[in-house]
Amino acid sequence: MAEQVRTQFALAAMDMASTFNTAFADKTFAGFKLKMTAPEGQSTGGGKLAVEHVVLQHESDGTKAVMATVAHAQRAVELRAYEHVAKAFETRFQGRAFGLARNIYEDAQKKVAEFFTTQVFQVTQAAAPKLPAPLPQAKGGSLMWLWIVLALAVVGGGAFAGWWFLMRNAGG
Repeated sequence: MAEQVRTQFALAAMDMASTFNTAFADKTFAGFKLKMTAPEGQSTGGGKLAVEHVVLQHESDGTKAVMATVAHAQRAVELRAYEHVAKAFETRFQGRAFGLARNIYEDAQKKVAEFFTTQVFQVTQAAAPKLPAPLPQAKGGSLMWLWIVLALAVVGGGAFAGWWFLMRNAGG
């Protein structure tokens, strides 16, 4: 019986993804398409693993940005703030700009919220998490100074060792 319940959650999640993808199949947001992932397995652990994502996928290169998390068992959707999605995209794709204007993103987000509200899901807006600041980049010249100091230390150490050796052996 428990396996039947888990399979029901998996099927419900797959049906929701299919319904979502059909509803947004013809809609494009400045080169991005909205897609919802479906569960990969036959079971979602009684709904505990039935968490899917709504992604914005770029039509030309396939890059993706997660815009929302959908928890089927709780019938809840959490939308991500524009700043969070743009920063995560930039981090994931090594400095590449997100490429979707805020107003277009917010329009897409509004349509996603309307879709899930009609499906009787509770829709909330997540606060943008504080992402760690990028590490400062070392300047090219500062690394050169390190090598110069290291070379001087080696040369100075060698000179001292040579002097010490000569002084020690000169006395005898």
